[in-house]
Amino acid sequence: MSVASLSIVLILAGLLGAYTVRNHTHGSEDSDDYLQIVDAVDSREPVTVRVHKVHNAQAFMNSYTGVIKARHESDLAFRVGGKIIERRIELGDKVEVGQTLAKLDPTDYELAVKLCEADVVSATAEAANFAKELIRQIALVKSNSTSQSELDRIADGGKAADARLDRAQRALSLAENRLAYCVLKADADGIVTKISSEKGEVVSEGRPIITVAQTDEIEAVISFPENRTSEARSCNARAHVWGDLKADFEVTLRELSPIADPQTRTYQARYSIPSPSADLALGRTITVQLKNASKQSSFSLPLTAIAQHNGQPSVWRVNEGRLTSVPVAVDRYLDDTVVVSQGVQSGELIVAAGVQKLDSSLKVQIWGATK
Repeated sequence: MSVASLSIVLILAGLLGAYTVRNHTHGSEDSDDYLQIVDAVDSREPVTVRVHKVHNAQAFMNSYTGVIKARHESDLAFRVGGKIIERRIELGDKVEVGQTLAKLDPTDYELAVKLCEADVVSATAEAANFAKELIRQIALVKSNSTSQSELDRIADGGKAADARLDRAQRALSLAENRLAYCVLKADADGIVTKISSEKGEVVSEGRPIITVAQTDEIEAVISFPENRTSEARSCNARAHVWGDLKADFEVTLRELSPIADPQTRTYQARYSIPSPSADLALGRTITVQLKNASKQSSFSLPLTAIAQHNGQPSVWRVNEGRLTSVPVAVDRYLDDTVVVSQGVQSGELIVAAGVQKLDSSLKVQIWGATK
């Protein structure tokens, strides 16, 4: 309540008190004085207020712009190091599973395979000799021509030879695998989105060479400011592609990052695009519109219309020049508006500014046109 209004109320109370005392002594002759006091109060100049006409909140609350990206994007690399001698693809090429993308110089790895093959031949011959010697020693032991210890020594030597043969065979398999790793192949159908190395370059093991995006599943990638992440979880979403009026479809939130980007301080959200057409090229600009999923009616009011009465949000309703304080249930605060779900009805007039300086005893008149 303003100071002026409080003063008027106190004066009115004093005058009414005086009137009561005088009424007991002078009777009805003071009734005219009472009516004059009431008329004086009612004759105050109306306060001019700016009003807002309540209307339903817009179906689409906010729009966010992002880009189309593949859900799965792989950085392909050689599993061995070496010099690139061939690259068979270019940026933007479509690739299929098993297609050769690039090759390394295989000379050193071919030599390693031949070396391991020689070790396998040697270990095989050694194991065969011990097997033959073991058979002869068994016959000699039976005829008491040699000792049991000699037979045991030959048997142990045969086991060691078998182990060396097994190791040589495994080493050969490893060398053959490393030779095969000199050829980089696509592990899924997709499109080449990045090339990080060129022919003639020496690359290390595991260094990304080519990036392939799988086009079977694509998504709209959006960045939300810190105060809008709740909308991403609670609202239905619809998207359209810039420059293509026909590309309008519903999307579903698949992932919302729990951590803000350290540079932009925004949260990345990924919306799945169902049954994408071939026209939805990766990297195209896409706009995602959020719609309130709640079936309850909601109303958009100016942020300046919200007052605090007894610790609860409220608004001043204007009806025939009088003010009524109405509590409201706030759903969410936006930049310069607030969305409420209870307390007001569509078509009502509320005070839009200066709400902290009003009280219910004031007369008001509307300034300007309603919204």
